[in-house]
Amino acid sequence: MTDGGPRFVAPVIHDGPRRNRLPLRALLLGLVLILITGIAIGFIYVRFFRVVPVDQDVLVRTTPGSITGPRLQSPQEVVQRYFEALRDGNIESALALGPRGGPGRGSLVTARAFEETRRISPIDDIEVTADDPEAVEVQVSYTLGGEPVEESVRVTRNDDGTYQMAQTTTTVEFDVTGGQSLPMIVNGQRVGSNELLEVVPGRYEVSTGLPFITYAAPHNSFTVTSMTPSEVVELTAIPTLTPEGEHELVQAARSSLASCLELRQLEPADCPNHITPSAPVDESTVRWELVNDPWRRLQPILHPEDQTVAALSTVIRTNVTFTYSDGSSSGNNFQIRTAQIRANMAGETPADIVIDWQ
Repeated sequence: MTDGGPRFVAPVIHDGPRRNRLPLRALLLGLVLILITGIAIGFIYVRFFRVVPVDQDVLVRTTPGSITGPRLQSPQEVVQRYFEALRDGNIESALALGPRGGPGRGSLVTARAFEETRRISPIDDIEVTADDPEAVEVQVSYTLGGEPVEESVRVTRNDDGTYQMAQTTTTVEFDVTGGQSLPMIVNGQRVGSNELLEVVPGRYEVSTGLPFITYAAPHNSFTVTSMTPSEVVELTAIPTLTPEGEHELVQAARSSLASCLELRQLEPADCPNHITPSAPVDESTVRWELVNDPWRRLQPILHPEDQTVAALSTVIRTNVTFTYSDGSSSGNNFQIRTAQIRANMAGETPADIVIDWQ
């Protein structure tokens, strides 16, 4: 502008209203505090104030019968109690002193079975020789069937400071190669071949219960003296003919051969004596004769693949005479044959023995 004119005055600029910024940190902190407070209130309610209804269908009640065994305060006491229970014939009390040793059947540790075990091999003169109050193995001596035994028995400590047996039984398994069809009776109880069985200290006698086949000594009995944890004890039972079985087998074979020799046939079926003639024969004239004693110094055995079957080998010498159809005589016809004899011996009487000539 020119002098004298009005002066330019800059306008005054006023600040507008200020924007309030959102307090994000404070908001997050408040939410966290609210969440923590809610969780704490919920926990206190559930823990101290909430009443839970009892479902009678799932309620487990503790009864005296559910207690597995006595709570014993020392390792020596539990071992003493175990062998005393066996001595007194109380197998249930002995088994209640700890877990069983394996998954085997308990047919030999029933009250009835243990009566026979105790009769065969009573336990007596029990003495625990170690006195360490925290021992995991306890030395014990006793007599089993009158024979002295010294063993180390393992125990375990429970969370409450009491003790129990590490195991109250041990596991055994019988193997009868080729004799799976034979019965096996252990201390009066019938068990299966290759079956896992739980046993306690004692003597166990094995038999077939048959008159003609038994299990050979010393494989017809075994003795258990301790419950030391181990793998399954495998026991091999070996079947054999009894003296009665050997006698009846020979008698049956002798009778069978005699019947064969009485036949007026040159080729009788299922017999060891036979001859093929060169011309037609008048069979009514056939006469067989035994010219040796084939029953001396025989050694019958049981067949390795099926030990219910007896096998016997013997030399049979015969002579046969006959007349040909044209009337001419055959003269003497001597023969020597090694005969193989088989017979199932799992029967109960001599009449059950049927001879098979091979």
